[in-house]
Amino acid sequence: MGSMTIRDIPDDVIRRLEERAASTGRSREAEVRAILAESVTPAKDWAAFESARELLRPQLAGRTFGNSVDDLAAESRRLG
Repeated sequence: MGSMTIRDIPDDVIRRLEERAASTGRSREAEVRAILAESVTPAKDWAAFESARELLRPQLAGRTFGNSVDDLAAESRRLG
């Protein structure tokens, strides 16, 4: 498995990353790995996610899960 070093990350980005990691119960490093993996997922997988999300929408009505689901849906639409 490879590794990489990323330099010159703005403090506000690190702060938001730490907040996101805390909200998902992951370490900052694990959160970065998850974000990277999600960002390179083929568009067809996003379409499957959207379909599943729509099927589950009635069961999830009224529950809050933070912005992560909405963020994934927006990324899905952006990727096409």
